[in-house]
Amino acid sequence: MVGHIYVANSGDGTVSVFTIGSGASAGVLSQVGSNFQVTGANTVFNVLTDPTGKYLYILDSPVTAGQVFAYNLDNTGAITTPIGTGPLATGAGPIGMAIDPTGALLAIDNNIDATISLFTVSTSTGALTPFNPATVTTGQVAEFLTFYTAASDQ
Repeated sequence: MVGHIYVANSGDGTVSVFTIGSGASAGVLSQVGSNFQVTGANTVFNVLTDPTGKYLYILDSPVTAGQVFAYNLDNTGAITTPIGTGPLATGAGPIGMAIDPTGALLAIDNNIDATISLFTVSTSTGALTPFNPATVTTGQVAEFLTFYTAASDQ
């Protein structure tokens, strides 16, 4: 199986996509097309794929309220069509993203306002829906998060 690497380029609001070589070319990175321009983003800060590799989530992290974009991926790893009608709002200064192992929840930490934004993820379309409540408070300067599921909970 060939994998891909996605890189958020905050300097120009793009995402770079690379294929990871296998066999004799193991570990060699080859760029897939040109950098993908994230229209409407200010500071592309983080990227994350779902467990199936079908969807890509792109985090826009200005100091003010951020936003998360959702896109479909094709079988070459290229970023294709947007999912939904546009980006969804997060808290201020979002930095980290995590998706649970089932692909049903996406969490984003918001550094400036010390909250977590939580979204449900449609496993059939990749569409995001804000959880209710949309944010919960954390400690000061929230940075990076992860999901944990004990083996007995699976």
